[in-house]
Amino acid sequence: MLRALSCFGILLLAAAARSAEYDVGSVRQVLIDDPLQIEFPSGMAPGAEKLRHSVQVVAGIKGWRVESETEGRTRLAYEVPNRHFARIELLHQPDGYRVVYVDSLHLLYGLEQRSGGNLRVIHRNYNKWVREFVSALNKGLGAPGKVFVGSLRIHDVDAVPYLTANGRQVYRTFLESSPPRAFAIAPTGVVGLAATQTLGIDVVAAAMKECLEKAPGACRVYAVDQRVVWRDQ
Repeated sequence: MLRALSCFGILLLAAAARSAEYDVGSVRQVLIDDPLQIEFPSGMAPGAEKLRHSVQVVAGIKGWRVESETEGRTRLAYEVPNRHFARIELLHQPDGYRVVYVDSLHLLYGLEQRSGGNLRVIHRNYNKWVREFVSALNKGLGAPGKVFVGSLRIHDVDAVPYLTANGRQVYRTFLESSPPRAFAIAPTGVVGLAATQTLGIDVVAAAMKECLEKAPGACRVYAVDQRVVWRDQ
């Protein structure tokens, strides 16, 4: 009986974790982790040669294949024969490194539209493989790397484009809200925010709708949950 209750509790926790993520409408797809940026504490970032060597070692252990290497850049591929293929690039940076999606086959990569807001999605296995690779690489480097998703840090209010004073406050409200949550913005400074635990509510569509009501055709999604999805056009 105790074991059954424990199993039930685990299932509830797993369900709660899933419900805190933005639902793209498919059990197989999720928002893509791209780029993944890894920062190390001051003075602990690996040099380019050490990173290159560690990437080669960890790639062999985790099933990735090194396709090419240039200064500060390594291209890798992961393949499940006759099923899935993914290609990434790992770029050395002064404070760590960045993992960038290149292309894939049979991983359901594409754009999903939510009231005009484009979201990049992919098979959840891609995020899993890349996260596992990054975790093993950081362990091999012997440094506690901090991982965040997107070209910009989600908590960096100053990095959000077009923000007015009022928009800054709305964005801080977004950061204080629990996922699922979404924030949209237009070049005029108009913003849209949605955060809810109510089933069936698409927070991206709701944030875009709020923004588009004041700035028709001009809004883009900036952040969803814990990630910045904004990309320079």
